Amino acid sequence: MLAVLQTGRELSGPELAARLGVSERTLRRDGERLRRLGYGIESRRGPGGGYRLTAGTRMPPLLLDDDEAVAMQVGLAIVAASGARRVKEAGGGMNDGSADGTADGPGGIAEAAEQARAKLLQLLPPRLRPRAGALHEALEVGVPSAPDVEAGALSALAQAIYDHRAVRVAHARDGEECTRREVEPHRLVHRYARWYLLAWDRTREGWRTFRVDRLHVIAPTGARFVPRAVPEGAGGEHLREAVRRGRQRVELEVSATPAEIADALPYEELELSPGEGGATRVVAHVRDAAWVPHLLAVLPGTARVLGPAEVRQAVLAQARAVLAAHDEGSTLRGDELERRGAPSPGRVDEDQEPG
Repeated sequence: MLAVLQTGRELSGPELAARLGVSERTLRRDGERLRRLGYGIESRRGPGGGYRLTAGTRMPPLLLDDDEAVAMQVGLAIVAASGARRVKEAGGGMNDGSADGTADGPGGIAEAAEQARAKLLQLLPPRLRPRAGALHEALEVGVPSAPDVEAGALSALAQAIYDHRAVRVAHARDGEECTRREVEPHRLVHRYARWYLLAWDRTREGWRTFRVDRLHVIAPTGARFVPRAVPEGAGGEHLREAVRRGRQRVELEVSATPAEIADALPYEELELSPGEGGATRVVAHVRDAAWVPHLLAVLPGTARVLGPAEVRQAVLAQARAVLAAHDEGSTLRGDELERRGAPSPGRVDEDQEPG
């Protein structure tokens, strides 16, 4: 109704009902509902009467109820916060959203979300604007910082997926040489605070996942393709397995419930199962063993490493190094030198006579 009346013309009840394909009774009910939501709908009964938007209304407010307005504000705030800092790749973040970064750049989806969030206030019905404005000022969202993605990149890939058109992409990790691929895009997946593209790589003849923030060139080829059957579990499961292949599997036993563990590590992909004596067995996939102590520190209750053996040894070595660094009279410089096999200043090795 709002779209039809946006032309500025006054339409009679029968004419407007015919345009919308509804009865005049439904038309009257919808018009009344729009007025309750604060929309400027005028209606005049009798011969020559009809429906029109109030004078000066060029763009009608959004047709949202209270809960929908709140949901849009919260959703846009989360998107804006997730790209508030552009992440510089760190060598060993335990989860993909843990690294620090610099300010978000122009053209990113986070910046677009913040702009849309401000515009939303102007498009809401007058009745909802004060509540939405209060929510805008009061809301603070904490999410893992992540590399921002240009809104245009997501839009171009989504259009290629919809049109079934192949694209040429240039993909490069930080510090690595850029590779060019021709791919058939099938899914955009948001996981681990990142945007990924699931595509069929025509060169390597297999499914591949690409981080969208690492695609420096996205050029449609114009060639159409026949969509393939997406791997079992769709993009999310395929991506999870792809990420795990390059990580270290670690098994832990934790004296806490699965719910407590999931609450402590909401952004981690953990496999939780019942253990002995009320404990929970946890399987995690980390970039390397150096991040296991972080897991142990964050997990509720008491946690111990069950395997693999080399990870247990690495964790024990780190624990000994931490204890040694906190011994009375110890210095970090001295401990570091000893770990490298060199004598530390002010100390005498057992097989070294004092000079």
